[in-house]
Amino acid sequence: MMAQDPEKKTLTLLLVGEGNLSFSASLCDAGSHHITATCYESEEVVCTQHLTWSNVQHLRSQGAAVHFGVDATKLHEYVFLSNHPYDRIVFNFPHCGRKAGVKKNRDLLCRFFRR
Repeated sequence: MMAQDPEKKTLTLLLVGEGNLSFSASLCDAGSHHITATCYESEEVVCTQHLTWSNVQHLRSQGAAVHFGVDATKLHEYVFLSNHPYDRIVFNFPHCGRKAGVKKNRDLLCRFFRR
């Protein structure tokens, strides 16, 4: 493991639209970041997916916050998110589902960037 550069800033990251939370878990292992990860799905749905649930447990054991049922186009409505400044907001692979089509995915991005 590499030593942390003392001049390197610890980033506060918000990850939205996480699918199985594997990116968040990897990022958590990669460095000293304050991570808040969000999923659109409910916790009940995520609990049934073995890999996803183990990622949730890992993130929480490392001090990361994990929230479920979060719509990335309405982040301003979540008090637990709006009260914290974030250095970076990451929305990997934003999409409305496999068969949603280009128009719906464009609309999703437009709604996300408007706020």
